[in-house]
Amino acid sequence: KTHFAEVDVLSARCGATEIRQKAIRALPRDCDALIVLGSSASNNSRKLAEIGREIGLESHLVLDAEGLAELPLGKYRKIALAAGASTPPECFKRALDYLRSLP
Repeated sequence: KTHFAEVDVLSARCGATEIRQKAIRALPRDCDALIVLGSSASNNSRKLAEIGREIGLESHLVLDAEGLAELPLGKYRKIALAAGASTPPECFKRALDYLRSLP
């Protein structure tokens, strides 16, 4: 017995996700690293970090700004910061403020 014999499968990727992925692919080649803010349980956030690795960046996935302190940020000259689609804007702002405060 076949259930759902005539199901059409559509892309479930939202516009915001596509924009973020395209932005990472278009990063300047002088970036040393990519930091993605988001949950490791988020397929979207994991994919952003994966794209960063595909274009040759050291990519880190951290949950929030507090996770930045655990990264070897001192070895990088230029860091790109991205966020998964469900990462709150305030989380992104805190991470950006933290990175800007570094010497």
